[in-house]
Amino acid sequence: MSKSVAWMGKWTLMLGMTAAAACGDLGDDQGDDPAASGQVSLASTIAGAQLCADLEASVGGLCPDITEEPPTHLNIKRAHGEEWLRFSSTHWNEGKGPLQIRGGGQTQPCQVEENGIIIDSICTFATQEILDADRNVVYTQPAGVTVYHPDHNHWHQDNVADFVLRSGSLDGPIVGQATKVTYCLIDYDSGKNGLTSEKFYFDCDGEMQGISVGFGDEYHHATHGQEVEITGLPAGIYYLTHEADPTNKWLELDDSNNTSWVKFRLRTDSKSGNHLLDWIENSPCTGLACGNTSNR
Repeated sequence: MSKSVAWMGKWTLMLGMTAAAACGDLGDDQGDDPAASGQVSLASTIAGAQLCADLEASVGGLCPDITEEPPTHLNIKRAHGEEWLRFSSTHWNEGKGPLQIRGGGQTQPCQVEENGIIIDSICTFATQEILDADRNVVYTQPAGVTVYHPDHNHWHQDNVADFVLRSGSLDGPIVGQATKVTYCLIDYDSGKNGLTSEKFYFDCDGEMQGISVGFGDEYHHATHGQEVEITGLPAGIYYLTHEADPTNKWLELDDSNNTSWVKFRLRTDSKSGNHLLDWIENSPCTGLACGNTSNR
């Protein structure tokens, strides 16, 4: 699935490219200088976990920790001679503080490409804000691009999740891939986890989005973009992997727990010739992903 975000006539944001490199024409200022406002300056050479520890010790900064629930509700959509593997996903925040993303205020015309379709839109810088226990912003860093999605009539964040389909094993050849360009981040499901029931992030606006501690942001398998094309694939064993924050633009407590997977078998129906699938197993559930109610 080919996807990109393009600044009209000037910049193209291809997946894997940093937003800072692609959005230069919006200007150099993405907000007040953190040092001038009493916030901690960017220390890019420090690993995320160490930086989070330093922020907590020095200014009380509380980092998020986004984990990816194993893919669920696998099913096959057929249309116009094509077959698409569809699935549900949920991003959970198991950290000490919220994942809070704020829009940059400056906007620029841009284009979003999804499945070969070009959508005219507008984009702005996105900035991650680390908060203390009183919700004061104590640290900021660039966090990609916020894109207005005209079909959904609200704002999305770019490069939130990567879906990869591999043949035979978790390190087998890639036979399908879809980096979902945009997601709206909100407190959708607390999963009855006992940590919290108070939602803070409700709206998909360009000013601020996020996921509170203890909440999941879920996406049903019928949602546009929750799919990988499987037309023409041979019968066999496949692994579908999900990775949250594939370009590592968010500061988190732990980047090693951003991936989950499901193993399934593709077979061919003897009468219709269509693909059928059988679930086999998925990655072990951890934390909030165990026994939750997402997408059910």
